[in-house]
Amino acid sequence: MTTDRFAQCFERAHASGRTALMAFVTAGDPDPATSAALIARLPGAGADIVEIGIPSADPVLDGPVIKASHARATAAGATPRTALDLAAGLRAANADIPILLMGYAPDLRRFGAISFIAGAREAGADGILVIEAAPIEVNAWR
Repeated sequence: MTTDRFAQCFERAHASGRTALMAFVTAGDPDPATSAALIARLPGAGADIVEIGIPSADPVLDGPVIKASHARATAAGATPRTALDLAAGLRAANADIPILLMGYAPDLRRFGAISFIAGAREAGADGILVIEAAPIEVNAWR
């Protein structure tokens, strides 16, 4: 699902003598409407890449700040679908910014891995970072 957007982003940053900034927002934190507004503003605020966290009820590998964002998002009813919708909204507004989705394999399995990958492609995401995937799953996620 990788496109040239990441390469183009890094080339632009390098040409201007700076590093690229990737901004992270957990989808649905503190609620879906607020996270949509935040994500929409990131490109204009200097983000070169937007990473959208897929809400998880058990983000075991994250620190306390990100865990708290997942707790708020899931309490507000956010799901993997919320992340896909936010990615689609950002892509509709900005054709050039790279979008990376980040989520935990158990949540994506429950959603349906193939459905999620298809939804990510349809939403215009450039990549998916899958955390906590079993070694045997790695090729399947690729």
